[in-house]
Amino acid sequence: MPDRENPYRSDIPGAGPFVGRANELALLASALHAGRRALAAVMGGRGMGKTALALELRKRIAADPTKLVHLVRRPSNDAATFLSQLGSLLGVPLDPILPVESIAEAVDALDRSRVVLLLDEIDGLIASEAGRDLLENLRAAYEQLGGRLGIVIFGGSRLRDLLSSEASPFLRTAQWTPLHGLSLAETAALLREPLDLAMPDPLIEAVWEQTGGHPLLLQMLMERAVALGSDAARHLHEALRDLAEHHLAATLFPIWWDNLTPRGQSVYRTLLGLRRPLERREWASTLGNGPDAVVEILSTTGVARADSGQLLPRCALFRTWLEQNHPQGLGRHRLQGRRRAGARGHCSGGRFRVRCDGGPTVEAAA
Repeated sequence: MPDRENPYRSDIPGAGPFVGRANELALLASALHAGRRALAAVMGGRGMGKTALALELRKRIAADPTKLVHLVRRPSNDAATFLSQLGSLLGVPLDPILPVESIAEAVDALDRSRVVLLLDEIDGLIASEAGRDLLENLRAAYEQLGGRLGIVIFGGSRLRDLLSSEASPFLRTAQWTPLHGLSLAETAALLREPLDLAMPDPLIEAVWEQTGGHPLLLQMLMERAVALGSDAARHLHEALRDLAEHHLAATLFPIWWDNLTPRGQSVYRTLLGLRRPLERREWASTLGNGPDAVVEILSTTGVARADSGQLLPRCALFRTWLEQNHPQGLGRHRLQGRRRAGARGHCSGGRFRVRCDGGPTVEAAA
């Protein structure tokens, strides 16, 4: 299929089909429109949809002509350079000696009721003390301007680490918005709606089980399936195998594993060994003190999901990769896809298969 007919393919990360995130969008857009609690931090693992959310949020806020919205993609890691970038956006050079005052003056000089800054991929900037100081300068300017400035930052594990350290007044003040995998209904929308595809429910559930509803995995899968032919549903088997063999195992999954941190890795293995949902009342006794933070790391990476207090491992493809690449401690509970009505998975001979009752079989090599 020609590139122009493949809606899942884009040279701009996050610019593919957008579904879900209704609650997050409503919360952020409402705050930015009203100018109250208009300081927010969105955290998610790699490919969890931070950039897509930033693009959608910009679209919604920019529809109001009284608002001026700037989306900064990957701000400079150097604080001085980023301050210069910010000055270019606001139309005046900013004083590095008096950054708070100069930011406030620049915003006041603009003929808009509110200026909104969306800062995507902030992790590099906040890696340095100077970058973290600049973040606090933005917070101080936000407070000084009394509603005329809104700021949303988007980041990953380093943003979560900064929150955990309790060393950032910005993060103590900001609305904290973690991103998790898409629901089954949202996954169905992403697979069906862009090309109006007829996919049976069991097939969609099988894909959801394997990917955990991870936005990047779903988009990569559909990009490949659509490229293979007009009937994408028939090509999911081949697309999933290609994705697992040539992309996930070599690139994305090792990054996920490292981002879990040693404690997260240990907790993930514990969840696999349980073979049942872990109830909320059991989290502390089973996972150790302060379980909420590590559960958030797992869920925002895309390898666990907490539904109504029940915690379960997610993403069968990742579980298979883990068994074959980091098998330590997994011998007594060989990875098995969590049983659900209409779908089940198992590992055998280095392959992961999901059989859908009444539908096609999806199989991927790990």
